[in-house]
Amino acid sequence: MELVWTIFYVIFTGIVSHFYGQALPRKWFKADKFPYKAFKFERGGAIYRAVGVHKWQKKMPDMSQIMPDMVTKRMNPDMKAADVRVLIEETCVAEHVHVALCVAFLYIAKFWETYTWIYLWLIYSVCNIPFIIIQRYNRPKLLRVLSRLEAREGGALSV
Repeated sequence: MELVWTIFYVIFTGIVSHFYGQALPRKWFKADKFPYKAFKFERGGAIYRAVGVHKWQKKMPDMSQIMPDMVTKRMNPDMKAADVRVLIEETCVAEHVHVALCVAFLYIAKFWETYTWIYLWLIYSVCNIPFIIIQRYNRPKLLRVLSRLEAREGGALSV
């Protein structure tokens, strides 16, 4: 019965997390502030490239391709600085939601009489880590693109 409740809880939190993420005010998320600002050891995302994120990130499920109410995560050549700002905010929200899922999963301890829940939580967290890595890898690149677009758009406006 513990496993049944755990499976139900995983499905429930997965569904709720979508609405949670959509409801969060984007103004709460600042890519240049903790915890979303890149740490020095991340070297602008280079540390994640070392684990091959650039090779496997497109193979991971992307909810924005399934859910019509989500911002698509694909870049296109016609994007303006404002569009890239939205993508940057979305990386912060996605990272927050995946971390929140790991924290929320701790609740399954209530369903288990043994410490089996710890192993399940570790597995669940390890499954969320790639999505967190993808956000932390892409955000510095998006910030660099934003900087270039702002310079170009600002230059075009002042002429």
